[in-house]
Amino acid sequence: MPINKFGMVVIFLYLLLAGREGFAVDKFASSIITVYDFLAHTDVHKTENCLTAQVTSKACNGINKSAFFQHPAGTGDCVARYEFSVPAEYPSGPLVMYFYYGLADGVNYNDPNHPFDGVKFAVEINGTRVWEKDIATPGWQSGVIDFQPYRSKKIRVNLITNSLSNANYDWAAWGTPKLIFLQGNLIAGDIFRPGQDIKFTNSAGPEKNSFTSAPLRTQRGLLYFKYRFHNHNSRTEWISARITPADLSVNPAELTFPARHPAAVDWQIGVVDFDFIAANVPSVTAQLGVIPSTAVPVNAAFEFNDLTVVSYQPDLRLTNTGLTAGLICTGQEFGLGTTVTNVGEGPVTADYNVKLVLQ
Repeated sequence: MPINKFGMVVIFLYLLLAGREGFAVDKFASSIITVYDFLAHTDVHKTENCLTAQVTSKACNGINKSAFFQHPAGTGDCVARYEFSVPAEYPSGPLVMYFYYGLADGVNYNDPNHPFDGVKFAVEINGTRVWEKDIATPGWQSGVIDFQPYRSKKIRVNLITNSLSNANYDWAAWGTPKLIFLQGNLIAGDIFRPGQDIKFTNSAGPEKNSFTSAPLRTQRGLLYFKYRFHNHNSRTEWISARITPADLSVNPAELTFPARHPAAVDWQIGVVDFDFIAANVPSVTAQLGVIPSTAVPVNAAFEFNDLTVVSYQPDLRLTNTGLTAGLICTGQEFGLGTTVTNVGEGPVTADYNVKLVLQ
């Protein structure tokens, strides 16, 4: 290692991380890009009509997430307000607000002296309520809102909770709310092709109404899709979206939900969040299909579009660098110690080429 004429060591460190396509860290072929992090922009002191407001870590049914905790007052809405411009530099690809919501652990659901009746969660954009759910059971649930109509616009977003008839145990938590852009798609070929209709009749079984992708090399990411119906009727069908790891002893990540025809004539969005880092699986497959009801209506048709699988990416940072010796003389060799920390949600696997460059 060279020493300059003043006897000082001058070192420049560069950390290079490339995917298997050889792109730079912010240009992965498939990645989840955070456009706006609501937790980072939350001012708890400006939250309205809350008994308690905190940005902290909260557990719902034993699962911890970074969260915005709101305990709404007994009457009226508890409101946190955000105002920002949606960037224009993401011209194509899904742009969604994705979040979790739930009741923090410790709720006594059967307290006779302080009855619990649940909490309403809601999201408003520019004064219009675009999403709301009432919840009275433990565990995280996920929500997703399409932000395509708001590209290149300045918007106002309100995160709202309401105590319904009383504020007993109304420990509401918004888990990791973010506006994200899904760049690229791990799914290739025409197995999942845009505008693909899935049709079935009375004689069709569930195995005839589903698609399965080729193996995808990812451990942590999102499955995103849009769906709508044709030939509406009063029946209720079930849609199943699943990410199945190559190791079948590991449980899949799955979203199964009822879809009622009259309520879903427009495009709806579904998202499955999967995390198989701990299981260290080599690959996963994406599966999407329809589970017919007992009496399947003839000519019912489902249309799926924008079927996408994207990976969370690693984000490596040099967090500590120092010389291994306190005194170094001219011409003397010395060691350099450095600590590299992955602050991203994706793992560093053999598919990535990590280099530490010294100059």
